[in-house]
Amino acid sequence: MAGIGFELRGLFKERGLFYNFKAYFVSSVVTSGPTLLCIILIIGMQVLLKNMGESFINIQYFISIMIYCFAFSLIITGGFVLLAARYISDCIYRKTLGKIFPSFFGVTVIVLIIDFVLANIFYLTSGINDFVKIYSIILLGEISIIWIESIYITTIKDYLSIFISFFIGIAVMFSVFLGLVYWIHIDNFFSALLSLVIGFLVMAILFAIKIYKVYGGTRFSVTDCFEIITSIDEHPELLVTGVLYYLGMYVHNFVFWFSDKGMVIKDTFRIAPFYDVALFYAFLSIIPITVIFVVKVETSFYPRYKEYYSLTQSNGSVKDIEIARSEMITTLLIELRYLIEVQLFISFTFIAFGRKLLPMVGLSQLSTDIFSILILGSLCYIIMYFLLIILLYFDNKKNAMHIAITFFSLNLIFTLISLFLGESFYGYGFFAAAIISMVFAYFKLSYFLEEIDYYTFASQPIFIKNKEGRFGKLYKYMLLKGRKI
Repeated sequence: MAGIGFELRGLFKERGLFYNFKAYFVSSVVTSGPTLLCIILIIGMQVLLKNMGESFINIQYFISIMIYCFAFSLIITGGFVLLAARYISDCIYRKTLGKIFPSFFGVTVIVLIIDFVLANIFYLTSGINDFVKIYSIILLGEISIIWIESIYITTIKDYLSIFISFFIGIAVMFSVFLGLVYWIHIDNFFSALLSLVIGFLVMAILFAIKIYKVYGGTRFSVTDCFEIITSIDEHPELLVTGVLYYLGMYVHNFVFWFSDKGMVIKDTFRIAPFYDVALFYAFLSIIPITVIFVVKVETSFYPRYKEYYSLTQSNGSVKDIEIARSEMITTLLIELRYLIEVQLFISFTFIAFGRKLLPMVGLSQLSTDIFSILILGSLCYIIMYFLLIILLYFDNKKNAMHIAITFFSLNLIFTLISLFLGESFYGYGFFAAAIISMVFAYFKLSYFLEEIDYYTFASQPIFIKNKEGRFGKLYKYMLLKGRKI
């Protein structure tokens, strides 16, 4: 979030409703753009296919592909995104900006290889159409690329271009879909799938061009692209945190997919519509607070954070450091309380209106009941996420990893228990895991803040020794091979 912070602080210095709106708009585009895009596509394509008379099974088929690509792209890229964020931050700090674009290229290649291997394993015994397999594998890769690009574009201040890229991508998708259906007369299902592939490709290319314009231009070798893998040796906790956090986000879905309550589409995709749809609407409730979180952290907390660490690194007096520390912690607690209050209001508003409106759009009573408890679970889940991010702000990677492990483990265990207990307990597994993980994260952060002076001064090593593990040795081997070639 470092890149977006400068722009937001500049906007909030200006007085007036327009500048405040612009700041929140900038934050929403950069932080929630890909998520909002997928929501728009799922809802928009579903409505179009339904109005065109497409069969229920084909609509579920299409949605299943979207859900699988969206969920597994997040799980696969989660760890690499955190590593890339740390690597970019280090490059900016060391003023080695020439390494940023090669790292983007390297991470993209690694993720695409993982996507390709896992997708082919998944489709090994599937009997679905070969074209659908190819399109869905390409779609998985494109969405993965966009998740990676989202980290890099946060450091670029041209937010109008970012918004235009999103807009062009969506426009291309729907235009291609309508063109294929009404002009070329291709089957609705294949038209929808192909339009997504083309639209996401356009978007990924536009973002890549933007990243290259800012960070490219310098010559680099293929081996330069993979220097980022050495970050795995230095920060293995980030890789584990990213993977387990997103696994925890979807593991309760997996439990229901593979239970007798799930259904199988085309002998390939396991889903549980009664649960998946309820979770989809529940997660909509946390999108606004995610945007507000970024704004609050970057405009209120970060200046205090920067002041504290500036004093610790520039021989500030003990009194000044204590004052800065107190102001930083106070500001953080005030903003966290504000976020909780806002999300409580949003959550209960969603519950109140959701219980009235969702049955009107076809949700069963069971799904509506699950929706209500998942809203509360989402409230605890997003607060836990904020606490985890704050710990990463302080470079407390181990505690962040412990939170991710706790959330994943508890969500798996409690969801299995709720499945055993029966329908009246569906959703409570996620809620219980989220609230316990939130409390656990709060205590981890509280303890760290109480001992922050110790972590800042006494816990730092006297001599900095670079960690060289397996990935560092692998990179050195690649360098040697590159020179021989």
